[in-house]
Amino acid sequence: MPFEGLKVAVTRPVKDFADTADALREIGADPISVPAIEIDVTPREDLVKALRNPADFNWILFTSRNAVDAVFAVVDSISGPRIAAVGPRTADALTAHGAAIDLVPEVHTAQGLLGVLPNVAGEKVLLPESELALPTLRDGLVERGAHVTTVTAYLTRELRVNLHHLERIDIVLFSSPSAVDSIVNSGGVPENTQVVCVGPTTTAAAKRQGLRVHATARDHTAGSLAKALSDV
Repeated sequence: MPFEGLKVAVTRPVKDFADTADALREIGADPISVPAIEIDVTPREDLVKALRNPADFNWILFTSRNAVDAVFAVVDSISGPRIAAVGPRTADALTAHGAAIDLVPEVHTAQGLLGVLPNVAGEKVLLPESELALPTLRDGLVERGAHVTTVTAYLTRELRVNLHHLERIDIVLFSSPSAVDSIVNSGGVPENTQVVCVGPTTTAAAKRQGLRVHATARDHTAGSLAKALSDV
């Protein structure tokens, strides 16, 4: 195994640890759960209202598995609108709920999704997302003439991280800007610990916080993580 014994702190919420841990173990690394954030998908009024009649929308765009969890905490199924998922893991979450997926971009970002969406001018688009979501997707849809309903589907809360848990860690793996902020607000990444981020948005957030990013993974798959770790 190329990364045997390499200790990697996974800063994702507890519920998301297992799949990343499996991918890291597949390439020989030793994943350690150090959750920096937690996700609250308690149904929110705006989301409930938007989902009373999903068929009012032409599209629902899902940019994370958390958004999927939040939506299906409100409804049992979706019929009517076309459905797009930002990446394969979000698509897997939708499939697990029996949703038919119409579109998954090859580049698993908001820009990637914008790049493959067909003409949405005049169409109604529902965008359930985090309260911390960047406006990239919303603004891009509006520029293309879509009527966008953006709702906060879930809340992201920082957790105070005991930096003792990062001692003897080789790499801290960040998967979201909020996880970066949480670790920085808890005292920062220990000296001599390297930083790997998943996706360009997280990388940009880490650099804004003054962290040196040693590599960026495309996604949480074993292949992407192996490529990033080999670049460290």
